Amino acid sequence: MDNFTDWLNQAWNDHADNAQVVADRLDQGMSQLRTPGDIAGMARLASHVLGEHLGQWETGIRLLDQLARHVPEIDTAAAETIAINRAALRLCSGSDNALPSSLSPTAAIRADGVAASALAAHQQLERAGMLLRRAATAAQTYAEAGNPAARAVAIAGNNLACSLEGLPERSAQANELMLMAAGYARQFWAIAGGWLETERAEYRLAMSHCAAGLAEAAIIHAQACLDICRQNDAAALEWLFGYESLGHAHLLAGEQIKASQALQDAERHLAQVGEADRPWCNEALNGLRQKLKTQTNEKRISSGLPMKIITSIAELRAWRKTLLVAGETLAFVPTMGNLHEGHLALVAAARQHARRVVVSIFVNPLQFGQGEDYLTYPRTFDEDCAKLEAAGVDVVFHPSVEELYPRTEQRYKVEPPAIQDELCGKFRPGHFRGVATVVTKLFNIVQSEYAMFGKKDYQQLKVIEGFVADLDFPVTIVPVDTGRADDGLALSSRNGYLTPEERAEAPRLYRNLKQIESSLKAGDSDFVKLTETARADLENHGWRVDYVEIRTAQTLDHARPGDKALVVLAAARLGKPRLIDNLEVSL
Repeated sequence: MDNFTDWLNQAWNDHADNAQVVADRLDQGMSQLRTPGDIAGMARLASHVLGEHLGQWETGIRLLDQLARHVPEIDTAAAETIAINRAALRLCSGSDNALPSSLSPTAAIRADGVAASALAAHQQLERAGMLLRRAATAAQTYAEAGNPAARAVAIAGNNLACSLEGLPERSAQANELMLMAAGYARQFWAIAGGWLETERAEYRLAMSHCAAGLAEAAIIHAQACLDICRQNDAAALEWLFGYESLGHAHLLAGEQIKASQALQDAERHLAQVGEADRPWCNEALNGLRQKLKTQTNEKRISSGLPMKIITSIAELRAWRKTLLVAGETLAFVPTMGNLHEGHLALVAAARQHARRVVVSIFVNPLQFGQGEDYLTYPRTFDEDCAKLEAAGVDVVFHPSVEELYPRTEQRYKVEPPAIQDELCGKFRPGHFRGVATVVTKLFNIVQSEYAMFGKKDYQQLKVIEGFVADLDFPVTIVPVDTGRADDGLALSSRNGYLTPEERAEAPRLYRNLKQIESSLKAGDSDFVKLTETARADLENHGWRVDYVEIRTAQTLDHARPGDKALVVLAAARLGKPRLIDNLEVSL
């Protein structure tokens, strides 16, 4: 046997469902023990597989007694591991709750924790709860940070909660014990661990509340998990835990779109997880994927209308008439495709406002200027449709350029006022004319009650709100907050153009907006100085700045001291892409 650890892992994984095979393998392994680590590993295998997994308490005790004879007298750590696991199995095998007097207080707490987890797995809930409470009560006497007694209870609480979460059915008593155990994990990690252990305890609490059917509390703990990640520069694995639990919680709450967004955030972090952890992380996400897929299918089946892809104006209008006859409301999300989480937030908002949702995917040539990226703009239609289907969209409207602009040239255009030549319009002549024209055409085709637009394109939003009001369009414009990555970068289809180095630099744009916001709220009204400071910082780090300006939030007029509702807007190039962002400020 060249590698005892590999052999031990194989014995653990390949034979966990057959008590006799495990016992035989452990008997064989007795003659191969070489290090204290081998002995401790064998002790845990005997206790976990034969005890907790299979309930073969007496067989486990026999093997631990046999294993004890291989322990050198000087190896107190291995001897204690065997003693703890033996005491735990003895607690499981009978009704006597007494522990050997030879165990130290911390070892006794560990034995109670191991036994509680094993008993819970075998539905002996009353005794499991009693032992866990006894361990927690004893550990309360050890208040110093990092103490092993508190750590033992935290581990036991986590293991017990995890064990109960995995049961296909749970009684009210099991749910109560599961939540108590997860609560102990959080309580005692706050004593014995750091932010990482606390973050994982919040994850456990979120998942336990999901298992108990308590969506609101699950969302709170999942958000707490993510907040800890934000505060501590957490690794991708920890972010994945947080978003996975948030996805399950939102799904439990019936918030399918938010669950889909959380899954996408988790998958984004999955790509950054180390190769060794990626397979089991992917397997963990499969549970959320399957639940989301099942709920999406059930929702679509119950609605009676599967997602349709429509390419002609006539067909879309015919479909719209069926909704009018049925008295169903419609919300519209216009996009150019290459969808990200920000677009899906628009879909989520649409779902909250109307019974049906239509999303258009159309790369509009009228809004691209000379030398811009119309021909190279990312077109990812199949991937976009998969995301929209998962999000519960009813119709994707995907017209060709010829369908929307049947003549060689669009003769009649919508001409916005002078604001179209300021801010982004100054650097993209004709852009807002193209936007206003295509949106007008889409409004006339779709005829929805609601239309969703993101605040990231703030100037675009104000142009659209303006012509809808002035021309009396019968549609309500619903602004949706800007979607952001964990580091604050506004989500954009053009972020895909950034190199890894540029992507790391990109959040600087948002940080400068936040700095201006802080200064404004502190009473600074020197708008020129504030914007020039931000411009200089960006330029000093390789940005090519188009503008940084402070305007009034409603009309985009130049702001003056005394104005209370402001918006800080910026546009700058970092490498190839031109990034825009803004931040509303209320004084």
